[in-house]
Amino acid sequence: MASNFNQPLQVRAVAGWLLVTAIALIVLGSLARLPQHWRLQRKLVGKNVAKRGVLGADEIQNFIGRAGHVNLRTKLARDADRKRTSGIAAVWNFAYSGAEVMNEDARVYVNVRQSSVYFFTTFFFYPARVEMDSGGKPINSVESLGQDIRLLPPQRLGELYERGYSHVITARSGNQVVLMDLRPTLEGARP
Repeated sequence: MASNFNQPLQVRAVAGWLLVTAIALIVLGSLARLPQHWRLQRKLVGKNVAKRGVLGADEIQNFIGRAGHVNLRTKLARDADRKRTSGIAAVWNFAYSGAEVMNEDARVYVNVRQSSVYFFTTFFFYPARVEMDSGGKPINSVESLGQDIRLLPPQRLGELYERGYSHVITARSGNQVVLMDLRPTLEGARP
């Protein structure tokens, strides 16, 4: 009878030791990443918000940024060895710097098929309105955001001012994304 009384205590003791062992393994596994965290911290010290944000958004240079990209980890790690930067970091920098000149009542038309441009500018340009033309189709995924939007040809971008837009985000040669101010000036629209 006494052995049956001790059995629940033994089960709890074994479960407790399994839990302690699992926590110890997690801590030991994370110690391997500690030098990478220190290197990242050294890169961030003394940098302004724009430079820290670019580094944080760069899934090639920042190992934390690669964490969610299971299929791309090896390619991104190879690119990190070549000292490349990612497109996400460039978009982050574009949106952050554009926010400095954006006013609250601005209305921005996104004329590129890059979901990251839309997401970052929507965040950084707030409270300005950032819009795309999806042709009335609901946008329910990142893929549909990139595929279903309608782009205006460059010669028709001036029509956006007449429709109430103050700025347009468009691509120039080499897929460089630019923010153009559509409000009239002596020279016309300006980047």
